[in-house]
Amino acid sequence: MQDIGLDILLTVITLIIAIVGVVWDKPPLKVKITLIALAVLASGATVLKISKDESDKKFFEHALTSTLAPSNSEYQRMEDEIGAFASGRHFDDGPCHHSNDGLICLFFNTKNQSAHATLVFNHDEVGKMYANNLAGKPNVLIIKDAFDKTYPRFNWNEEFVDKVGALGLAVCFNMFEHWGDDYNYDPSFGLKVQCDSATGSQSVQFTEDQLRAMPDAKAADLFYYFEQRFREQYAQTPTQLKIPRRKKSKRQ
Repeated sequence: MQDIGLDILLTVITLIIAIVGVVWDKPPLKVKITLIALAVLASGATVLKISKDESDKKFFEHALTSTLAPSNSEYQRMEDEIGAFASGRHFDDGPCHHSNDGLICLFFNTKNQSAHATLVFNHDEVGKMYANNLAGKPNVLIIKDAFDKTYPRFNWNEEFVDKVGALGLAVCFNMFEHWGDDYNYDPSFGLKVQCDSATGSQSVQFTEDQLRAMPDAKAADLFYYFEQRFREQYAQTPTQLKIPRRKKSKRQ
């Protein structure tokens, strides 16, 4: 209602200025000053309204994308686009696993076993990619960010820690074909991930200091580092590391 009232007020002010400007050929100086003041006021209010409308638009877009639940076929479209981008960086194989927590892709190069890229997209990023797919827009910027984004090493970053937790659940599935139970994080204890498998339940914890000791690397290499740490903890046998299973999966 307030926006409607503002629109009416701006329309009335503009109408007054237009009528006086047309009808009154030589208005007194005070009238001119008043008209100029009204014009400035109307212009300023219009700019503020446009800014507010844009802010509201971004808010509603974010609220909408955060509630989107892509179907398996939509996830496949995302994975195909991510895979096409990854192939441009010479990664030609690897599975993608998705759940309510996000989408994780474990890429590698079949000819160069030392080349890996672990991509982690959180729930918000998946929603944005889904919205882009519906609108016929590419997701290249979001995918590139998953490869190249950097995270500050000495600050608690909830987005980063949340992605590491989601990665831990996906690695659990990748190794044991069973999704991890849950993950929790807080600066007081760091990150805890529970992995349930046929051989029992295993809990992996990274303290805040261990999280801060992460290598200074771009996102795809940084998350690969944590992928390997999860594999070490889950398997307790380094020989089982490196090559992920190629089976795709979901957890709704």
